[in-house]
Amino acid sequence: IAKESSSNARDRRAGIYIVMGRYNDALADYKTIYFFNYDYSYQIGQVFEAMNQKDSALKYYNIYLEHYNDTAVQRKVERLKK
Repeated sequence: IAKESSSNARDRRAGIYIVMGRYNDALADYKTIYFFNYDYSYQIGQVFEAMNQKDSALKYYNIYLEHYNDTAVQRKVERLKK
């Protein structure tokens, strides 16, 4: 339970960092959570996309797609590849 509540707190804090434009801080929180839960590869991809780091965004979106069949993320990947 401690990991889960810590992950929830980090998730919320990362969201606040994004609103504040503190993308590196958001990445640090999401990457810590990602260590325990690969689902957060999607959020990491979103932050990299917001930072205009397409290659890194694609890397994490593709990790997410290895586990989920998500057409919205597939469309993001196709758009970023252009």
